[in-house]
Amino acid sequence: MSASPTRSPSLTFAIALVAIAAGSLITVVVLFSTGVARSTSTGALAQSNAVSTSSGAASVGAGAADKSAVTPSPASTRSAIPAAAAAPMQVLTIGDSIMKGYGVSPADAWPELISAANGWDLTTLACDGAGFVDLGNPAECGDTLVDIVRSAATLHPDLIIIEGSSNDLEHPNSELLAATTSALTILRSEFPNAEIIGLSAIWPTTDPPAQLADINSQVHQAVTAVGGHYLDIGQPLVAHPKLMQDDGVHPTAAGQVVLATAIQTAITAEQQAIIEQKTNTEHQIYHRAT
Repeated sequence: MSASPTRSPSLTFAIALVAIAAGSLITVVVLFSTGVARSTSTGALAQSNAVSTSSGAASVGAGAADKSAVTPSPASTRSAIPAAAAAPMQVLTIGDSIMKGYGVSPADAWPELISAANGWDLTTLACDGAGFVDLGNPAECGDTLVDIVRSAATLHPDLIIIEGSSNDLEHPNSELLAATTSALTILRSEFPNAEIIGLSAIWPTTDPPAQLADINSQVHQAVTAVGGHYLDIGQPLVAHPKLMQDDGVHPTAAGQVVLATAIQTAITAEQQAIIEQKTNTEHQIYHRAT
């Protein structure tokens, strides 16, 4: 792909995830862990502008996850976004079977949940068994996440979300770092103007092994090196076995809602931090000038 003028990563990220109309911030929707319902007519999640004590939303506990409807606030609907921002954001997600939604309906996978809530145009390239090094299912979209990245060259994403995987456990860290760096370097080369988010790897119902921290560190290092953003979502499934399928590895539909909530919250927090940093910088420049 031919390169076009490179934008400031932090500014582009803020623009990609938030619209400003008439001086008011139109916030990205935050999914509720117990306040999510897919409409039978549209398949989309209801939207809400903010969480309040009167909303009835609550955190998912060990047994969790009824999906009850959330009434959209007029200020948070896409109709409030000006026409210039009306075109849906093109989003690409790259990862393993958890991202794919193994064992649940494709519409219940966390990328689909977040995409429906935000009005994204989503492409998911996620494969069973895939890691940056570990061989996945070649019948789906390649052998490893590096292969999957190469297969995305014909797409035109505004935002790319790529996630580390526990499939890479027990591979040497030096090999993992090289493969992770290669995948992120290819992504940046193919998509010089896309925003890239690297997510921490997900672990099921027991304390994660020590090497998972190494995998997360490698994703952090590689995504930061190409001007992207690393988001650590923690381990929202740990100690919640009822959110897991019988294999103990893949989340149920309710578990996918919990992941969607954690990931959306992390994206929103990063977005707000970028906006605040940009605002503070502008204030400092203004005060120095006056």
